[in-house]
Amino acid sequence: MKSRYLVAIRSICILVCTLTICGCGPWTNNIVDLNRDRYVCKINPAQFNNFQGKRILLSTIIDESKNTTNMGYYNPDQTIGYRLFYTKNSMQQPVVSYFWYALKKGFECAGIGVEEHGTIYDAELSLIFKSLTDEEIKFTMFLTKVGKLIYQQDYVVKMPKVASKKHVVLEQRAYRMLDSIVKMILNDPGFQEAFMLINVRTGLIVSAFEKKASFKDIEHEAIRDNSIDIGDFESSAFSGWLIGYQERDDGGYFTVAKETKTGANNTKSSLRVTYKLGKKHSISVQNLKNRDWSMHRGIEFYAKSDHDIILNFSLQDENRDNRLKGDVWFAQNQITTTWKKYRIDFNQLSLSSAPADIKLGGDGTLSLDLIKSFRFAVVPLFNPPESSGTFWIDEVRLY
Repeated sequence: MKSRYLVAIRSICILVCTLTICGCGPWTNNIVDLNRDRYVCKINPAQFNNFQGKRILLSTIIDESKNTTNMGYYNPDQTIGYRLFYTKNSMQQPVVSYFWYALKKGFECAGIGVEEHGTIYDAELSLIFKSLTDEEIKFTMFLTKVGKLIYQQDYVVKMPKVASKKHVVLEQRAYRMLDSIVKMILNDPGFQEAFMLINVRTGLIVSAFEKKASFKDIEHEAIRDNSIDIGDFESSAFSGWLIGYQERDDGGYFTVAKETKTGANNTKSSLRVTYKLGKKHSISVQNLKNRDWSMHRGIEFYAKSDHDIILNFSLQDENRDNRLKGDVWFAQNQITTTWKKYRIDFNQLSLSSAPADIKLGGDGTLSLDLIKSFRFAVVPLFNPPESSGTFWIDEVRLY
């Protein structure tokens, strides 16, 4: 009797630990495993010749579905669950992370390059899932160019019902749903018209003459975003913000996601970062978009944490004579457990002397019109290594 009791207690402990580490997966005994490596795209790129060679920044996928968990989804009756992986032997992945990498594979199969960050792309794409089962997905797509939302559309992808309950059949239907998502977006006439509207490198309207004119002799300065409001997170398109799950090689990991229950100034939306620090590397929420901040004195934001932390703000600029090199500038703030407004004057920033930042080859001059990226980070040097926590940021803007 005693041994059975101990076995039961140990089983419960293992279950609790597993859920704590991995999050909530599908709650059913019938589980179908999906992974990106087994997804073989069936899209014919010849059907999308107009998009060949184009590049998109797939910046954000947000899951607002009420019928999914963080780590999986179901059939409509919730009798069959789907777990998500990168590869056969990898850790289980969140819904948004799995779909990001799987849809990247689908778009690339159609002939479109997909960027995770960077500055060379034709348009920025964001998706919000409204509902997701193995038979149907409802989502909203946002297309952004030159820092402006130029097209928004709701889509519904329905998959055929299948009588078979064999996992191999259900798995293949799930992969065909990925194909259908990509094809529905690319076949939308409104999307096609908006996508071809502006050449991002030059800022010129090109829909009428792009196929006839060559831009190789036009040397306009790359378009840079000079928006004052950088992130209130109430809207659906998070321009430049990197959303999803990442792991570090020192045991650290973190997830950046949209928060829908708390925000600054009695709002309900913000950006949430849940993390475990390793021993060496920082965890951060980054914004990777070329910006011009030369007309402003500083940046302000609201933040809070589940415990007191030191939060680093840093930006990376570009050298004026060599855009492949630059400096990192930073400032620190003590973040508490209540929402508070923080302001950082750009003239208060310090030049980073971290070895990795010095290797960037900067010229020691802060070029506010050549901002390459910025981030908010928790660094082991200033916070307890291997600690865990959550922090939120909101209403990021220039002044």
